[in-house]
Amino acid sequence: MLIAIGGMLGALSRYYLTGMLKELKPLPFGTLAVNVLGSFALGAIVTLFNLGVIDSSWITFGGIGFLGSFTTMSSFTVETMKLSEESLNLGMTNFIVMIVLVMIGVYLGRIAAISWYNGVISWN
Repeated sequence: MLIAIGGMLGALSRYYLTGMLKELKPLPFGTLAVNVLGSFALGAIVTLFNLGVIDSSWITFGGIGFLGSFTTMSSFTVETMKLSEESLNLGMTNFIVMIVLVMIGVYLGRIAAISWYNGVISWN
């Protein structure tokens, strides 16, 4: 049930966020935004789970359910192929920007979770 509820909320969130950003050009910034935000969130969730701060229900709801439907590898690949047909440089730019930023996102999510755990930052 947690996966279904998380999946529904993640899909709706992705639909609205990508819709708000669909007019931005030349790259598909909606897809970029959901994948970077999702990578950040997953980095934080997995790190907090590994630290014993949260239980596995957060992985089930947040990681598998919400973020599984919020992020999108399939849209990224289709959009990259479409951009490559228009301009190989634009397609490769989209590919490189996405991969680099999602890796930075997951890393920053991990750093944020560790910093919060160690009391370096507070979300109060």
